[in-house]
Formats: sequence, structure tokens, C-alpha cells
Amino acid sequence: MICIRFPSSYCGLPFKFQAKLILGDYMLYIPFWILLIVLLVIVFVVAYIRKFDFIDVQLVIMVSLAAFVFDMTFAKWLRLYYYIDINYTAFYSLLACLFIYPSLGFIFYKFLPSQKEYIAGCVVVWLVALAVFEVYIVMPYRIVIYTGWIILPWSLLVYVLSFSWEYVCGKILSKHTKAKNG
Repeated sequence: MICIRFPSSYCGLPFKFQAKLILGDYMLYIPFWILLIVLLVIVFVVAYIRKFDFIDVQLVIMVSLAAFVFDMTFAKWLRLYYYIDINYTAFYSLLACLFIYPSLGFIFYKFLPSQKEYIAGCVVVWLVALAVFEVYIVMPYRIVIYTGWIILPWSLLVYVLSFSWEYVCGKILSKHTKAKNG
């Protein structure tokens, strides 16, 4: 167990890779921050390669707002999961909704194939990748603690709906942007 202790900190969870850093009233959970930094680096690389445009800004805002609604409903209201520690879940939920979910949505949208016949395959690849990510990274490192949420089938259903919604919104925005510009 890796635990950096400061006054009044604790590391009582029995997980092999637990890493906590407590600074005053704010908890810095190392696996969460590594995930956040890695995703943001990927976003900046993708934005550099694929260019960040008006549609991307709109999609990032929509994904962020949808994530807030989803988290408030399923984490706060229904209490089906929480982030890292029940006492800090609002802080980590805010960060996840502002950075992690929009980053995933941005990366997904930027790598969508232009041919419609390959879209379903791309969504399936993302479904599998994110389900594996949840099972092998998110759960063992306790980034999200599931108290009633079941990854199969609920996470997969959410991914299908989210990616489909993002694809449709992106196409609508693209169509209206092209019509307005030319």
C-alpha cells in the first residue's frame, strides 16, 4: 500500500495500489490525477493533430452538462456509486464532469470514421475498451466505488446512448455549421 501521510490522514482501505495524499481538507488521490493528466495529454495531442473547432467546443460543453446531470441523478440522488471517498465525491465528480467525460467524448468524436458503415464498429470498440477500463482500472484503483451500479449491462447501455447522442449532435452541428458557412 502506497500512502503518503500528513497530519490527520488515513489509508484504511485494503487495496494493493491505494495511494492517497491528504492536504488539509482536500484529498489528492494519485490514480485519479494520473488518469486525469493522461486523458488531458491525449486530448491536447488529438487536438493538435485533428484540430479543435467550433463543433468540438459545443460537444465538449454538451458532454460536460450531460455528465453533470447523470452524476447528480445516479451518484448523488440514487447513490449508485461515488468517487474515491464518500466525503470527497462532490469534488471528484466536478473534476470528472469537467475534464474526464468531456475528454473521452472529444477523443471518441475526433476518431469517428467518416464512412457511416464503420460507425457501429467504432462504437463497439469504445464500448469494449471502456468496459475493460472500468473493470481493470476504475474498480481496482477505487476511482469509482459502485454501491448499486452494475457495469454489465448499465455502463454499456450508458455508453451506447452517450456515443450515439454525441454522434447525432455532432452531425447536426456539422450540418448547420456547413450550411451557415457556405
